[in-house]
Amino acid sequence: MADDMQMMSDDATEAPEPMDAQSQTSDVRREEPEPDPAQRALVKQWQQEIMLDKAYFKDDFDRMKDDVDYARYGANKTWRDAGKYTVPIITQHIANAVATLYAKNPRAQAKMRKKLLFRLWDGNPETAQNALMLAMGDPVNGTPPDPNSLAMVQEIAEAKRYSELLDKLGKALELLWDYYTSEAAPNFKASMKKMVRRAKTCGVAFTKLGYQRLMEEDPDVSSEIADMTRQLREIDSMSADAADGKLQPDDPRRKQLEISIAQLQKDQYVILREGPTFDWPLSWDIIPHRECRDLTGFIGANYITHEYQMSPEKIQRIYKVDVRGAANSLVVPEMTKKTTVPDQSSKQYGGTGETNQRATYRVWEVHDKLNNQEFTLVEGYPDFVKAPEKPHVCVEGFWRVFALTFNDAESPDCIYPLSDVYHLRHPQDEFNRARQGIREHRNANRPKYFVRTGALLEDEKAHLSSHEANAIIELTSINPDLTPDKIIQPHKPVPIDPNQYETQSILQDVLVGVGSQEANLGPTGGDSATEVSVAEQGRQTRTSSNTDDLDTHLSEVARAFGQVVLEHVQEETVVQIAGPGIAGAWPEMSKEDIQKELTLVIKAGSSGRPNQAQELANLERGMQFLLQMPGIPPKLLGEKYAGLLGFEPDEFWVEGLPSIAAMNAMASKIAQGPAGAPGDPGAQGPQGAQNAKQPPGSAPGSQPAFPPPGGGQERMQSEARPGGQG
Repeated sequence: MADDMQMMSDDATEAPEPMDAQSQTSDVRREEPEPDPAQRALVKQWQQEIMLDKAYFKDDFDRMKDDVDYARYGANKTWRDAGKYTVPIITQHIANAVATLYAKNPRAQAKMRKKLLFRLWDGNPETAQNALMLAMGDPVNGTPPDPNSLAMVQEIAEAKRYSELLDKLGKALELLWDYYTSEAAPNFKASMKKMVRRAKTCGVAFTKLGYQRLMEEDPDVSSEIADMTRQLREIDSMSADAADGKLQPDDPRRKQLEISIAQLQKDQYVILREGPTFDWPLSWDIIPHRECRDLTGFIGANYITHEYQMSPEKIQRIYKVDVRGAANSLVVPEMTKKTTVPDQSSKQYGGTGETNQRATYRVWEVHDKLNNQEFTLVEGYPDFVKAPEKPHVCVEGFWRVFALTFNDAESPDCIYPLSDVYHLRHPQDEFNRARQGIREHRNANRPKYFVRTGALLEDEKAHLSSHEANAIIELTSINPDLTPDKIIQPHKPVPIDPNQYETQSILQDVLVGVGSQEANLGPTGGDSATEVSVAEQGRQTRTSSNTDDLDTHLSEVARAFGQVVLEHVQEETVVQIAGPGIAGAWPEMSKEDIQKELTLVIKAGSSGRPNQAQELANLERGMQFLLQMPGIPPKLLGEKYAGLLGFEPDEFWVEGLPSIAAMNAMASKIAQGPAGAPGDPGAQGPQGAQNAKQPPGSAPGSQPAFPPPGGGQERMQSEARPGGQG
């Protein structure tokens, strides 16, 4: 495999010129294929199986799409179209959940599997020291080296070298994870937050791991590395249309091809990259085999299908196949607003001849675990557009699509869990109805008056309904016997009963359903601090469970990522990314051996927003005991404390640097001058040391005692008085 960043000359990347001659053709397959009957039957069988899977999970997919619409607007379409009152409780709940679960990119850690590396050494340092002495022998006394001790020393040295090698490889894997997640296009963090939001909204979300090869475009929309691959493939596709006479002289794509080729020839080099990629397909685009019993690991499934909707141009660019006229197309609106686009381009672009409509095709990428193959079909196309072959991205367990679920529940009939949106539908509707009801009640209670028909003239009614301040209104119907209060009677409004439109019970249902309390959605309605605290503890428990689910999902992705980079990424690329320190170590062990010894996992809780105040309080409460316990590594405490304070642990810790208190003590000692300076009683020996200033109550010549705990100098002075503390 080539380097991660290749410098290609303009001769190597020059695309073919547009050709007018019909004698030259491209390598694009345009005619309708005629495979042998067996292969045609196989393709048809696979398409029928996929359609059966789609029909089997249709209700689940429809529910997901309804949940997406509900989460976006906070009400169903009928309610929205009527212009009724809406309070987006669902939107606020999901926003809070996403902000808590995924606040930053996770940190990957390479963990070495625990193994018993020593057959001879018992692990005792004294045994190793004695073995080293015996292995050297004693030339003076003529004692030869002990062969058993020599074997033990060699075993310890080999185990140390092996551990250092694995540690170096683990650091390289961590650096590769950081590099490729930062190189992902679009942004990895933004895409992962969308994935978590999708899991909360639809009940399930997927992460798909791929590998981008040089000059090989992936069909996944979000799975790519920022380079020139797509541009070069587009030039190649347009050049093929030009070679086959598919571009008319006045076609705008011909001009675009000329501009792209001129730009490419002007550039001195083109950047091409390869490496692992990440994609986050829609929840209903991953179609499991209908025999699947669990989405996590796709237990029971023989295959899964990733469905795309592609234009014919994109299919041609990726698969070198023109499916127009040979596959079933879906006519979809090209634009949402009405425009006057000429019909002349609709046929050329695979449309139906109607304005603002284009044809798209269902493309099915099948991951067949039963036969260890991957292939691609287009609905209605009689042949494979990508023939079955061994997956070029091989991971342990075969599946490179990973499911994330939060609301798992045991059900023999449905493998898709219900989303938070589904659980909040009834409280959301009731809240909207309560607020809409009070709005209608207020509108009904607006001031209005009753009058007998014909008692007032039209201009008199107009003056009464809209008049200026301090206006004098003349009424023709007024006489001494008929006063205005007898002509016009005001409406007596019906008082608003707060209990009829209360929402507190609805918010309690929200708390029971998804764990969000009123304090998380906005100002409280008078709950006590204790009630809010207890409810918040319950929400934190639920959030911790979801955090564990997310960490497990990310660890599965990271583990597969490590296997992919070990399989595909070459040493030159690793050296460019991880540095020259890895040179020579990457190919020293076989890929299989490294995968057995190292696994890449995600540091627990590293992607979420921790309960910082609570964790800081716990750490500070136990710090005084941790500092006195033997075997506690200072670096571990420093990293934990730095993370809670918002610092980068790697920048916070410097190996071998003494503490600030120790450095201040050394600086103070240096400022006081060297020991034994003239005038120092300690320079006169033990006898002179007795003349040194001693704390009260200490014996002459004794060392100064530490202040007793809890009393300081005052307690020491009180104990030095006659009678002790009295």
